[in-house]
Amino acid sequence: MSIPLSHLMQSDNPDVGPPTATHNLCLSAKLFQELQDATDRYTDLEGRIAVAHENVDDPDRPTGPRPRLGHKTKPDVAKLEAEAEVAAEVADEIRDRMEEVSVDLHLRVNEDAWTEFVRAHPARDATENAAGSRLDRMYTGGLCDVDALIDKALTSFIAKYGDENPTPAMWDYARINSARGDRYMAASKVVQLHTAGIDLGKSRTALRSAHRSSPGSE
Repeated sequence: MSIPLSHLMQSDNPDVGPPTATHNLCLSAKLFQELQDATDRYTDLEGRIAVAHENVDDPDRPTGPRPRLGHKTKPDVAKLEAEAEVAAEVADEIRDRMEEVSVDLHLRVNEDAWTEFVRAHPARDATENAAGSRLDRMYTGGLCDVDALIDKALTSFIAKYGDENPTPAMWDYARINSARGDRYMAASKVVQLHTAGIDLGKSRTALRSAHRSSPGSE
């Protein structure tokens, strides 16, 4: 048996309402880059460890005090694993520092602002802007211009900064101090909020058609 709508309208049930999302934005572009570098270092070491284990376990790998011509020396797996452990610790330390200079962006659905934005800022054409088009595909599924979303519309989808209501000055400060890559991830979550359950392939086709037929699109 369904609940009367009038009861739901007065309900504080957290399951009632449009979807929301949270993005933890670091307000230190320097730390964000340091974490990226540390993570890349750890990933590289993990790959080298995997290859080293394969080489150690290879029964056809030459052995002996001197390697034969064309073969590398036996990799020091223990040394690589120790370096990976240090890299992981460095990354954890950076994450702890980032927590002290980060803010939770509580993102909301704003259908009117979203519809207006995607019609005005379709994804960039790969033949005219290959780099921009690649970013649009990566962070919006090719649905809209991700850079325009960050620079012109993201504030329309921020309900709160932590526990504080948003002000224009807050976004100006966050945008200036955060890394572009971090803002790209926030923008991607906004896209996901508005496209949950939607076939993005069909959505992109429909939007392109609407953009071509809209006044001033020629």
